Amino acid sequence: MAKMQRKLINKNFRIVFQPKLKSVGAFIIRVRFGVGAGQLEKYVGSETAIKASTNALASKADKYTFRHRTFGRIDFYAK
Repeated sequence: MAKMQRKLINKNFRIVFQPKLKSVGAFIIRVRFGVGAGQLEKYVGSETAIKASTNALASKADKYTFRHRTFGRIDFYAK
């Protein structure tokens, strides 16, 4: 993800990441934490981060949820 794209995402959204805990099961214990666009790229990979952020920018809702079967859930809240 380019620096300008990360800056645009961080300016417009608050990102909350909920990883999928493979040892316990999917979403039984909720571990949620805020991340920036750069850290999101480290957690889920650049391709998934770009896909989630472009979908969030195209969305007209205040909250956009991106669910990935291996990484977990990413919530984008509009500022």
